[in-house]
Amino acid sequence: TNIMEKQTKLAIVGRGYWGTIYVNTIKPLSWVSIPEKYILGRNYKELLTQNNNKDIEGIIVATPPEYHYEVAKYLIEIGYLNLLIEKPLTNDLKTAELLLEMEKSNPDGILMVGHVHLYDPAYQEMKNFIQKRLGKIIQINYTSLKSKPVENSTVLKHLSPHPLSIFLDLANSNPTQVEAHKTEYDNVELNIKFENGISGCTKMGTTYPERKREIEILGENGKIYLSEFLNPRELVYTDKNGKKENINFPIESPLEMQILEFVNCINSKRKPRTTISQGLQVVKLIELALVSLDEGTSVNFALSR
Repeated sequence: TNIMEKQTKLAIVGRGYWGTIYVNTIKPLSWVSIPEKYILGRNYKELLTQNNNKDIEGIIVATPPEYHYEVAKYLIEIGYLNLLIEKPLTNDLKTAELLLEMEKSNPDGILMVGHVHLYDPAYQEMKNFIQKRLGKIIQINYTSLKSKPVENSTVLKHLSPHPLSIFLDLANSNPTQVEAHKTEYDNVELNIKFENGISGCTKMGTTYPERKREIEILGENGKIYLSEFLNPRELVYTDKNGKKENINFPIESPLEMQILEFVNCINSKRKPRTTISQGLQVVKLIELALVSLDEGTSVNFALSR
């Protein structure tokens, strides 16, 4: 059946900032629903064991990151094997590894991590363009300055899952070196080197004279640039001679596209584009970046445990 003809029923654990955004995004969609009784908070265990919930086809985990593992583990243990876990996958590498083990022992389930940037139609169009015309990628730059601060979270933990998921997706190679250091305004610069020679650099922070979020990719034939805060956003290719070209892309909500991917995976039993192992790599990179920031040295990705 066409996914749009069937309504897939989901539940969500987490009634805070992200939980609310998911619920509001899903409300107007005809092909997916979260019934009111399945918008779950701290008492999710009671509600899931009390009700007859046979109609839940997948669950979104949108709690604060420090609870992702505990919630996901409980859900898998009581038989809910289709989970979309918000980013970052977990708060530390050990629990991310345990989730990867759980995924391996439940091959019929769909475990997916919410690296929402990768579902952005502008990013998708950018990726297609790179494959068709930009040629080999040399450098990926991501800037996110004057972002909203988050309580109980560091700049690195809060802001780096986005760029790190993009770097991993575009480089499509294993990271080798991780280096992070403080810059002006207490912002952080994070540099990742990959086996295939690509490097990624992200500048992140919550204080800066102006708000900025942009991705720039340098390739052998030129560069491509996506601005996030222009309205409308712009995707621009500049060739080696400085000739500029605007690239069109569909205007669709990245979160809606991510939910669509989750629902499609549930209904067709295929693996998601943003896997648990990608989520684990992001968690590992964040952990190594924190070490680098702390010790003031570059960290070798392969040797670190």
